[in-house]
This record gives sequence, structure tokens and C-alpha cells, in this order.
Amino acid sequence: MESGQTNTTLKEVIFGDKVRSIPAYLCYGLASLTEITLPASLEVIGNSAFKNCTMSAIYCKATTPPILGTTVFPETATIYVPNEYVEIYKTSWRDYADKIVGYNFE
Repeated sequence: MESGQTNTTLKEVIFGDKVRSIPAYLCYGLASLTEITLPASLEVIGNSAFKNCTMSAIYCKATTPPILGTTVFPETATIYVPNEYVEIYKTSWRDYADKIVGYNFE
């Protein structure tokens, strides 16, 4: 599937534990995508990687907030991060601060 192409069946993506970066526009425009889980190993998320998706939940397990490109996430999503790191995420991801909440990953 080419970047930006609409997929009407993909609802959830769980990135593997060894993923360190997500390329720009990887899931851009996947209208059916409602939830993603990002691994603790993640360091970088490229521009518009999840833009124009209708996600309601993003789970980010990293204890250090990954470096974000521009307009990475849709405005519709709540971003769940490890409880102890909420304030660090809110400082690092200022554009999404009002969407960030703590979560207990186990």
C-alpha cells in the first residue's frame, strides 16, 4: 500500500519492541485506524505519520518522549504515556499536552 492510501479495514497497529523510528506519512490518511501502540524502544516519529486518521487512542510506552516531526497525530486521539512521565511528555510534546494522560503499562 502506498503512503497516504486509504485502507478501510485496518483498525489497530501495534509496533514491535525493536522499532526505533516511524517514517513520515507511514499511516497518513488511514481512516479506519482507531488505535496504535508505540513501543518503549521508539525514538523518532516522522512528519504526519498518523495525520488524517480517526484515532481515539495512542499508547506510547517510551519513558523518554520520542522526537516528533510536524503534525504527527490527529487531534481526535488521547495519548496514553507511562504514569511517571506525564509531565515530561507534556513539556516535550507541547502541541499535544492537553491530550496526554497517564497509563499503567504492564
